[in-house]
Amino acid sequence: MRISPDERRALVMNRNELWVVDLVRSVPMRFASDIASQPSAVWSPDGNRIAFTKKQGGREEIFIGGMDGHAELVPTTDDIFKGVSDWSRDGRSIIFWGQTTAGGLDLWMLPLEGDRKPVLLYQEPGLIERTVRDFLTEEVDRILVDNPEDFKLVQDLVGEVSPRSRSRVELYADPIPVFERYN
Repeated sequence: MRISPDERRALVMNRNELWVVDLVRSVPMRFASDIASQPSAVWSPDGNRIAFTKKQGGREEIFIGGMDGHAELVPTTDDIFKGVSDWSRDGRSIIFWGQTTAGGLDLWMLPLEGDRKPVLLYQEPGLIERTVRDFLTEEVDRILVDNPEDFKLVQDLVGEVSPRSRSRVELYADPIPVFERYN
């Protein structure tokens, strides 16, 4: 639930619908249906618009709607899953995230004026980078990598974090796949 800036209305997500509830009169109004599987919605600073994610064409897209019930699709990125995080205080841009095909989350700013092209604010590292970052500890004796290109990348990443640990990275060359060999 999100309370409007004037504290007179609330956004409520109920299954796949987004409702605006007038808190003064206790009156609900359905605002949108077919909202995203991980619904997200934010009020504009003036409380007259709502940015939200909605399913469309097998994707989750960002829409901006007014209190009249009309909502406009806002072109963003090619990410299949998206979510609205915040609206700038001046009302001129929204912040949203997009899930990449590699499973990472990127953070974007979308200007609502001018060319309206999304600006990348933060790009989460790829799977290999996240794995090295999250799992390389002193308890790890060795890291087996079964792809020569990935081996070089892992060696370089580990070398940046801990040069003395670089020797723990080994290229796995056994004909038996690594996950079958070690369960």
